[in-house]
Amino acid sequence: MGVTKEELAEWEHRMDPKTIRCSSLPLAFTCPGSLRGDLAIGSANEAADDGTAVHAGLASVVRGMAPDAAHDLMLTEHPACNRGEVTPLFWAGVKMWGEIQKWMPNADAENEMKAGNLTGHVDAHSVGETEAIICDWKSGRKDHNYRHQGFGYAWLKLHLVQRLERSTVHFAWLRTQELESYTVDRARADAWYQELQDHVVNWDGKYHEGPHCAFCPRRHSCPAITAMVKADVAMFADGKTFELSTCTGPELCTFWRKLAMLKRLLESAERSARSEIGHRGDVLDGEGGVIHYIPAEGPREVDTLKAWDALTKRLTDEELAPCLKVRLGELEATIKAKAGRGKGAAAIRELNEELKAAGAVSRESTQRLIDERIK
Repeated sequence: MGVTKEELAEWEHRMDPKTIRCSSLPLAFTCPGSLRGDLAIGSANEAADDGTAVHAGLASVVRGMAPDAAHDLMLTEHPACNRGEVTPLFWAGVKMWGEIQKWMPNADAENEMKAGNLTGHVDAHSVGETEAIICDWKSGRKDHNYRHQGFGYAWLKLHLVQRLERSTVHFAWLRTQELESYTVDRARADAWYQELQDHVVNWDGKYHEGPHCAFCPRRHSCPAITAMVKADVAMFADGKTFELSTCTGPELCTFWRKLAMLKRLLESAERSARSEIGHRGDVLDGEGGVIHYIPAEGPREVDTLKAWDALTKRLTDEELAPCLKVRLGELEATIKAKAGRGKGAAAIRELNEELKAAGAVSRESTQRLIDERIK
């Protein structure tokens, strides 16, 4: 979808992308219009918070801290993280770093770079006489092609350290313990940077719609998303049916991604509407109806410690146990705090071993539908 010269001039007035973060390059190359707009909307979410915690913990390991101590520090500094999610990812990173560090002598953590139109933050880097090696942790799933992000890091390092002949970037995927690597020499880096200028910086005004639109920080003001959502919603509203049993694999993937995108956009719209209604108070529909918030009581909660005598008078241990639920994350946090600084990880491992030996921990097997890129 194109825009008029007047619209393009207005958007470029709002934001001229002189500086682009390397982390935004996968989306920027897919649709350069994602960099234009008056306001970028970012969404805080648990997955992002967990990723921040994992990166902080692994940065401590790269700096030389013992993994147990780094793990304790990570949980202390990020108390709101999902421990059940963060801890396995952290230890996967520790295992991968045990191999990666062999290729990265004298590695430093957390390196910020800026040159030309680019800025980037890498998790670890090592600079030799002719080659730089970069490591970037990926705690999520392979939802994009990260080639452009890798080339961005490589170009920055080569531009900033002129003696280098090449730069290698390793994306370390913690969930699958795989490495996605790019080795870039100066000629390839310069050719790529020119592609960045031609395709992204000097944008031609055309939007490129697709599943990535659901994750775009400027989805609220993008005319292409508005048109695409109207078309996709019409697919359900006009009475036409989509026969899932006879569609091809690519058709089914497209259908699923449209559903996922619409769901995400609708959830975002619902959050915004709830916030606006809360701000206004009573919102009248002009026909005798009103949408507003009303007081409501939440579910009753029992203070286990205060209720303990009353419960144990009436129930045996076997009768009481099914009524209580132990939250493993909170239990581990309490054990860690009681053990003292530097001893928490060992105390938690000892607890988990005893629980496992007693058959006290079970995990239901289930299936989760994910959409990821095949390496």
